[in-house]
Amino acid sequence: MTGPKHKDYPWRRNRRRLMIATGVFFGAAVLGLAVLGLRADWTLQKEIEAIRAKGEPVTPQELRRRSPEPSKGQNAAETYTKPFSAVKPSDDAWQREERVRNTSTKDLFAGEFRKWVDGHLAENAEALALLHEAAHKPAAQFPVTLGKGWYGEGFPDIRKIGESATLLQLEALVAAQAGDTARVLEAVLAGLALGNALSDNPLIRLLTTRFECYMTTCEGIRHALSLAVFSDDQLAQMQRALDAANDDEAVTRALIGERVETLIYFDHPEYRFSDIRQFNDWMPGAGAAAATLMRVAGNHGAYLSLMGQAIDASRRPSWEAAPLLRTLEIQHRGRSRGFGFPVNIMLSQASYGEQRLMMGTAQARSAQVALAVERYRLANGRVPEDAGQLVPAFLPAIPTDPCSGQPLRYWPSEDGYMVYYGGGGSQDKDSTAAYRSNGDYGFQVTHTQ
Repeated sequence: MTGPKHKDYPWRRNRRRLMIATGVFFGAAVLGLAVLGLRADWTLQKEIEAIRAKGEPVTPQELRRRSPEPSKGQNAAETYTKPFSAVKPSDDAWQREERVRNTSTKDLFAGEFRKWVDGHLAENAEALALLHEAAHKPAAQFPVTLGKGWYGEGFPDIRKIGESATLLQLEALVAAQAGDTARVLEAVLAGLALGNALSDNPLIRLLTTRFECYMTTCEGIRHALSLAVFSDDQLAQMQRALDAANDDEAVTRALIGERVETLIYFDHPEYRFSDIRQFNDWMPGAGAAAATLMRVAGNHGAYLSLMGQAIDASRRPSWEAAPLLRTLEIQHRGRSRGFGFPVNIMLSQASYGEQRLMMGTAQARSAQVALAVERYRLANGRVPEDAGQLVPAFLPAIPTDPCSGQPLRYWPSEDGYMVYYGGGGSQDKDSTAAYRSNGDYGFQVTHTQ
């Protein structure tokens, strides 16, 4: 005996056809996505091998081999974490920094500023002591883990680094006013060491912080030379310490490091876009499918090509590299390449990093000229009439202005001198502004002693 026979209504046939078609469609889509993913991975591997053929790293392990971590106990980064934690920030720190940068030395401590400085230094006495301790370590490398987001594991607190540099600058200024040149020297060397501690961490956001530390320290040197008379040995020590700021390849290393980090995101977009993992809650396997889709949709070749152009540009002298990187930034402003990765942001960082390197190097070289002028003044009882008189006794050569490619310019005055840098080519001996509308900057020393 057979059961009742179900009538095969047309709507049932249509439903089966729809289900079969849907299954075939999704199966084909998954297969196609897998094929495209394999093709994208194959293309990316070709790009990676081309980078390796240039001798450049593409993985964090290869990057670390370029700059091995210092041995335990000798890494200043281990010590710097303590003062960064101990620093007590000021609510109006940026206003104080502007005052140091834009106020003449004779007016620097006018009003309530000196009282505030004394209180701020006293409040941060522990942090200052730790900063000096760290400065005596021979090397530093922060254990930054690439691919863990903008401020990943091991990433130092950039804001605290800047506040630490300002603390050391203020310590140098107070010591200079008191005539304690030995303490000024220690504060200056500690400020430069703080910047040096970031030199082996190849990321743009640490590079800019590094050169801002140098600029903060150089502002302290500028005022200190106006306030106190140093020995030739002290001046020569500061001159030598400033050599570390002459690092023409810093932006290149940083961009290579940024590319290594982005290559991690190419393989694992979920590291950058953590929401992808939550897709699995909606449908098992959806997160992996979304990650594959992002790898396929991203124009990784275009991104790597642009990064290659930026890296090649950064290898040129600063006065050529800065406009080239700026042009790349403008050309690709508002665009995204690589699974939505905003390449315009990276190019903007590269351009800004080159600007910071250029200005930090220019200020450090200007400080070296100023220190040479002070050594000449000690030996001869007056400042030189021309920068050429500093060579070779106090300088091997007049440093090149990284903003223009020309030698730094020097003008003596009745009570001091000015070292000019920038692209303006100013011949204005009477200008005392830190920045002029024609694009020049000045490192001005006005003797009060």
